[in-house]
Amino acid sequence: MARTLIKNGTVVSPTGRHEVDVLIEGDTISALLERGKAEALNITADKVIDAKGKYVVPGGIDVHTHMELPFGGTFASDTFETGTTAAAWGGVTTIVDFAVQRYGENVQKSLAEWHAKAAGNCSIDYAFHQIIGGIDDQALADMDYLVKNEGVTSFKLFMAYPGVFYSDDGQILRAMQQAGNNGSTIMMPKTASRSTCSCSNTSRVVRPTRSTTATRAQASSRERRRTVRSCCRRWLETFRCTSCTCRHPRHSTRLPKRATRA
Repeated sequence: MARTLIKNGTVVSPTGRHEVDVLIEGDTISALLERGKAEALNITADKVIDAKGKYVVPGGIDVHTHMELPFGGTFASDTFETGTTAAAWGGVTTIVDFAVQRYGENVQKSLAEWHAKAAGNCSIDYAFHQIIGGIDDQALADMDYLVKNEGVTSFKLFMAYPGVFYSDDGQILRAMQQAGNNGSTIMMPKTASRSTCSCSNTSRVVRPTRSTTATRAQASSRERRRTVRSCCRRWLETFRCTSCTCRHPRHSTRLPKRATRA
């Protein structure tokens, strides 16, 4: 097993900065040694790295990434190859990405699809959260399977995006009960944007139901970036109000280029 010694650097840990050397055996940090202790103990290394004048930090873990995420007719710009390469340059050694299951799709097949995207393309370690876009008996059973067999212990649900990711209160409760039984974690964005389109000549924008300062600021930002087409259910998938027939002039306003379909 190869042995590496990083010496003369300043190690940054949760408890502060320390003038110690780092001994690594294989892929495991085996010891933090006081200055000169390695020589005193006759510890030899296959590779010695002089980190004088530098900080030595643990590898970062980014627990919320979206590589190759499809949304609204577009895709996230980073692939697993480019995203993890950039992460490695920045000192991140592990990401936890989101595998996506949309309404009507199979949870296990969706996870397998994300494994296929990542396999052989990552410069660093990776793991997955699982987005569930439709809570039913099969999805609940799949939650148990993923926890037991796939090492996936966190699931993300949405109170928005009807027909794509939306879960109602009853479905959310069932998922939380299932998570309580199998020891997993449920993640929920705070914004609920479910609405009904009346297609009147009055401009309407979907607003989150909460009134916290952060949510109001988020709503204000969104209002600047999207038009009244938001009032129609179809925008959740396509960013286009294809079902609207009110012919209000503002409904024909184009979205910013980066949010339109290719």
